[in-house]
Amino acid sequence: MYQENQFRSMTNEAKTLYMILLDRRCLSECNGDAWRDEYGATFIIFTIKEMMKLLHLGNKKINKMLKELEVHNLIYRSH
Repeated sequence: MYQENQFRSMTNEAKTLYMILLDRRCLSECNGDAWRDEYGATFIIFTIKEMMKLLHLGNKKINKMLKELEVHNLIYRSH
């Protein structure tokens, strides 16, 4: 991911958040079908507040990073 051209414009902070989200997804996958939606996609529950606490960042910064991940089609958020 860090070396692929399509992600070159992303900030390292957004890439780091993505790695954390991938780790959380692995935990969800270990719990089986309970963490899959009707399309078979694995989902996680990770609040903005939890991200802020983990990364020691504010709400605006976290949302900016999540937007970067959405723009690059790396995540889909359900509101």
